Amino acid sequence: MKRFLLLPILCAVAILTNAQTDTISEEEQGVVAAPFFGYVAYDEVLQSLPDYAVAQTQINALEEKYDAEVERVENDFNAKYEEFLDGQSEFPATILKKRQAELQEMMEKNLQFRDESRRLILQAREEILAPLHENLKTAISKVSTDLNLSFVINMDNNAFSFVNPEQGIDITQKVKDALQ
Repeated sequence: MKRFLLLPILCAVAILTNAQTDTISEEEQGVVAAPFFGYVAYDEVLQSLPDYAVAQTQINALEEKYDAEVERVENDFNAKYEEFLDGQSEFPATILKKRQAELQEMMEKNLQFRDESRRLILQAREEILAPLHENLKTAISKVSTDLNLSFVINMDNNAFSFVNPEQGIDITQKVKDALQ
């Protein structure tokens, strides 16, 4: 999705670049062109923040609590299942069906809990990291405005395999400095 959104931006850059070559170039006028855009290693900057380690510790603690509960529930289920298997041959048909239904219900509830815990962990991660993302966006905006950049590209996840450093500027360190 991000690549589809960036395609029109890159087309606009190409059009603007071609439009500039049709007129007298800035170099011919004796003016050195300023960078048009910036690029940043977003995750690198995020992970360099002192509050990131605190946030990650909170997230890890929450994950450990949910993992412990999932393990406890799985152990309870396994114990009941083993008990069922041990007495299966001796149970009358109605008790056998009742126990099977109990095990099925327990298994479904365990799966629902596991899915819900994953969702809650993701939600907590977003909430915990939200202030850091907001600070980072503010710093990127400030640095970009100070450098008069048209836009900033997030270079994480190999979104771009090449960026011409003569037309753009790496603002990663400047953003880190702005956050200090």
